Amino acid sequence: TRRNWIRPLVWACAAAALSIAVFVFWNQSVAYPSSITKQDWQRAGAALDRLAVFGYDSHTQRLRVGQGERAAGRPESSLRHFQVASQMNPRSVEARTSMANVLHELGKIDASIEYYLEALAIQPDFVDAHYNLGNALATRHRYREAVDHFRAVTRLRPDFSSGYTNLGNSLLRIGDKEGAIEAYRTAVRMD
Repeated sequence: TRRNWIRPLVWACAAAALSIAVFVFWNQSVAYPSSITKQDWQRAGAALDRLAVFGYDSHTQRLRVGQGERAAGRPESSLRHFQVASQMNPRSVEARTSMANVLHELGKIDASIEYYLEALAIQPDFVDAHYNLGNALATRHRYREAVDHFRAVTRLRPDFSSGYTNLGNSLLRIGDKEGAIEAYRTAVRMD
């Protein structure tokens, strides 16, 4: 019948639109990242939402739009994109860490701690998750736990002076003055 051609045409148009949108978005964000505005990030997110209805969605693009929304000062919107990315790829360390970072910025420290722990359960040697988890734990005055994560940071990335500084701060808070002095000395030698 005559209607048999409509469905393939709609799918072909949707696929072409997705390809064009990804190409344009990719080129703009790589070539001209400073020219992307808040409205551009909002439009990109809305486009991804519309394409998801047709089964076209991208974990990587969700992460990218989430980071853009976060940089544009829209943490709630960025959190939504990170959550979708996490649902699309349950083993995504980047999605969990990004959600944790946004939650920490929003003052939801306990929730951020849970996401950092989830990220570390997936990838135990992820330095950024250890570092940010240590900071979140220190914010909650859980210095002994923070020390463990800052020690992991300095073990995994021995050239990261901020890891030693934060280790020193947490050691000082639990009364280990000698350990704190050694951590501070190591940090100073690096800078």
